[in-house]
Amino acid sequence: GNSCESATASVTVTVNALPVAPTTTCYETATFNASTCAWVVTGTQPIEPTTALECWETRSFDIATCTWVVTGSQPIQPALVNCWDNFVFNTTTCVWDNTGSQPLPNETNVNICQGASYTWPANNVTYTTEQIGLTIPGIGCTGDEILNLTITNQPVQPTIACYETATFNASICSWEVTGMQPIEPTTALECWETRSFDNTTCNWIVAGIQPGNTTEENLDLCAGSKLTLLPQTNIPNPSFAWNTGEFTSQLVIDTPGVYTVEITGGVCSFETIIYNISLVETPIIDNVVSDGNDIIITTSNIGDLEYSLDGNIFQSNNIFYDVEGGLYNITVKQQNCDASVSMEHLHFYIPKFFTPNNDGINDTFSLSGIEFFNSSEVSIYDRYGKLLKFSRNNTFSWDGTYRGEQLSSDDYWYIIIIEGQKLSGHFTLKR
Repeated sequence: GNSCESATASVTVTVNALPVAPTTTCYETATFNASTCAWVVTGTQPIEPTTALECWETRSFDIATCTWVVTGSQPIQPALVNCWDNFVFNTTTCVWDNTGSQPLPNETNVNICQGASYTWPANNVTYTTEQIGLTIPGIGCTGDEILNLTITNQPVQPTIACYETATFNASICSWEVTGMQPIEPTTALECWETRSFDNTTCNWIVAGIQPGNTTEENLDLCAGSKLTLLPQTNIPNPSFAWNTGEFTSQLVIDTPGVYTVEITGGVCSFETIIYNISLVETPIIDNVVSDGNDIIITTSNIGDLEYSLDGNIFQSNNIFYDVEGGLYNITVKQQNCDASVSMEHLHFYIPKFFTPNNDGINDTFSLSGIEFFNSSEVSIYDRYGKLLKFSRNNTFSWDGTYRGEQLSSDDYWYIIIIEGQKLSGHFTLKR
C-alpha cells in the first residue's frame, strides 16, 4: 500500500573476557568450553605399580617425568668392633643383626697359704694378696682369663719352749719348730738338792732344802682307850727318838698331850714329827624323853656323837621317829670311839587313831610298853559311856570289836591309870 510502516528494535550484547587457563599436572588437559565460558580439566594420575619393594625402598609419583619412581638404599653394614661380631641383614626388621657372641671366660681357681705367692701363667704376674675375679682380656678372639685367688689363714703359732723358734713355712702352710733344750749341767749336787729346767728363765735350776723339816699331826684319843703313833717317813733305814725316851718305830699312848719323834737316817736325812693328842670324852646322857611316838636324846657334852635304841644300830640324828612303845636300851658313843654310855628308857604313848583293815599297819589300838609298869588299868568306852574293853596289869590291844561285832568308825574314850596316875582322852577308829 500507499502507506508505509516502520519499526525499530535495540539489542545489547555483553562480551566476557576469556578466563585464564588453569594450571594442570603432567597427566591433565585443559579445554575451554565457550558455551559455559569455562575451562574443563581432564586426565587422571597413572596407577601406582604393584611390583614388590625392598624393606628399605619407598615409591612416589614424579610430576616432572609423570611416572612412579622408587627410592631408598639398603642400610650399610655396621663396622666390626669385636672379634666375635657377625652381622646378618634382617629383612623383617630392616636392620643388621649381630649374631656373634662373646666367648665365655676361662676361670682359674687357686688357693694359697697366707704369706705365700702365686704366679699366674696367663700374664706371668705373681700375686700375694687375695684377688677375686681378676680379669685379663682375651687375645684375638679367645675368652677372657679370670683368676679367683683365695688365701688360707695362717695357722696359729704353736706354743714353744723358751729355747725353741717357730718359723712359718708358707709353701706347706705350717709352722716349723727348731731348737733344743740346753744340756743339763754336770756340776755335783748336794744330797738334798734336785735340778730341773725352768722354762721361764730358760735355765737349769737347783732346788731343795737341807733336811730338818718339822710336821704336825692332830689326833684324837678316845677316853679309856689306847692310840698307836706310827710315823711315816721316806728316810731309808730310819732311826726314831721320842720325847718320852723310847727309840721305837711306833709309840702306844693312853693319855693326851704332845708327843715328838725325831727321825734320822744318815747325814742327809732328818725329820721331826709333832703329834698333838686331844682327849675325846665319853658322852654323858642328859635326858631321854618320849615326844608322842618319837624318842629324843640329849647329852651334856658335844662331839661327833652316834645314837642307838638297842646298842647295835647307830645313827647321827638324836631323834628317833615313829618308835613303837616299849623298853629301850638307849646308847650314845663318839663316832670313832668304842666307849659308850647307856640307860633304859620306857617309851609309852597313846595312839590318836587306829585302822582295823587288816593291812598290817595300825590294825589295833595298842598301848605298847604298859606291861613294864608295876600297876596299870585300861578302860575303853563309846560316846555313850558304855564299857567296851577292860584290862589290868597286862599288855593291851583292842581290835575295834565288841562281843565279836565290828564297831563303826567313830571316836572312843579311854581311862588309863598307871601306878596311880590317871590319863583320859579319846581316839578315832577309822574303817
